[in-house]
Amino acid sequence: MRYDHSAFPVDEQGRTIGLLTLRKVRRVPSDQWPTSRVRDHMVPLSDQVVVPPDAPMDQVMAKLEDGEAGRVLAAEDGEGVGIITSSDLTRWLRRSRVLDGRALDSRER
Repeated sequence: MRYDHSAFPVDEQGRTIGLLTLRKVRRVPSDQWPTSRVRDHMVPLSDQVVVPPDAPMDQVMAKLEDGEAGRVLAAEDGEGVGIITSSDLTRWLRRSRVLDGRALDSRER
């Protein structure tokens, strides 16, 4: 099975309570699979890995640098609405620079 994603939100009774990364899942020895629970291997949600959907990107960057999950969950009212990774942020910065360059070019004309 192949996914384009490497982390998945963990919900409990309609509220997101953590993130489960494929990296953490791969570290679980196969003899522990029958007794392991998602809760045992997820990254619990905390201020360290959660931002509101309207958070400024500098806040997202700081949390990505500090967080153990390698990603940040955008959540609103306890519900995950998106996951932001370092790769997402890199793409955003690249696009932002391209758009800024285009804006400068059009002003110079």
